[in-house]
Amino acid sequence: MIGKVIQEKRKTLGMTQAQMAEYLGVSAPAVNKWEKDMCYPDASLLAPLARLLQIDLNELFSFHEVLSEKERDIVKGKLYDVFIEGESRDVKEYTRDVLRENPSDGMLFKMVADVLFGFHALQKAASPQIYLNEICEYYNRALELTDNETDDIAVKLMTVYAEMGDDESAEASWAKLRSLEHEKDWTHAEMQYMLKNYDDAAAEAKRIILGKIVDLSYKLDSLSNMLSHQGDQKLAELAKIKSSELCDLFDVWDGVRALNNVSVSIEEADPDGEMNGLLDVIYKGAKEDGLSRSPLFEGVQLGRKSTGNDSTADLMADLMNTLKEFAQ
Repeated sequence: MIGKVIQEKRKTLGMTQAQMAEYLGVSAPAVNKWEKDMCYPDASLLAPLARLLQIDLNELFSFHEVLSEKERDIVKGKLYDVFIEGESRDVKEYTRDVLRENPSDGMLFKMVADVLFGFHALQKAASPQIYLNEICEYYNRALELTDNETDDIAVKLMTVYAEMGDDESAEASWAKLRSLEHEKDWTHAEMQYMLKNYDDAAAEAKRIILGKIVDLSYKLDSLSNMLSHQGDQKLAELAKIKSSELCDLFDVWDGVRALNNVSVSIEEADPDGEMNGLLDVIYKGAKEDGLSRSPLFEGVQLGRKSTGNDSTADLMADLMNTLKEFAQ
């Protein structure tokens, strides 16, 4: 936002709000409102303001130069095409080009980092560090440019830094978390219930619970992997069985279990480094309407556009929808 630009440049120059107000012939409260994006400077003040901050008008308005959601979807589709048809250097080159053209779009930086995060999961068995530097760079830029979704970005950064073995940065990312998004969602569902908006309350609760089921299945498989590396094969097998039983209990899409094991079994599933074998396993269950066939979750649709989250369940729902589109 323009307020953030004004505030950062003013502080860099060591100027107070009162000093800026005096120079421009306005009140200090007016400057305060600009910086909080409660209102904008009068058009006649823009040129003097830019001169005072020692920037041009393009930089002053840089935080407004963002793509629409539709335009980001087009970029996302192109990025998938480059990934499927090209090599990692082609992916990196394309992402740098598109972000260089849109340097102030925080949500674009986050979207690109999210996609690269998925590509990394598919290719890290052969190349453990693939895309990690770019992912960190783009998530950090997204944090600078956006005021929302900071928790989700912090979680992703924490994961990436952990993979890189950077304990200090991983801890710093964890410390940036401000809330537990799923618990906030559940509180909202309870609020709807108390307001007697029963249909909305039930719909929200179903989405949250199905998301937690899929996320728990993923965590159980991750626990199995941890126990296996610890040397406790008996408990590792038990954790994997419980993950499978959980999916069976709620009629969860078969592809979930295949995806849960991508990071630890990609070499076994596809020893030649191609994804066709693995995608075939996942694709078999992608013809259902949702992540669960249980009547309890009939009509429930997950995915980042519907929930606003980026949990494992949301990402899997997005992948299921993508696979359906490929099938058409």
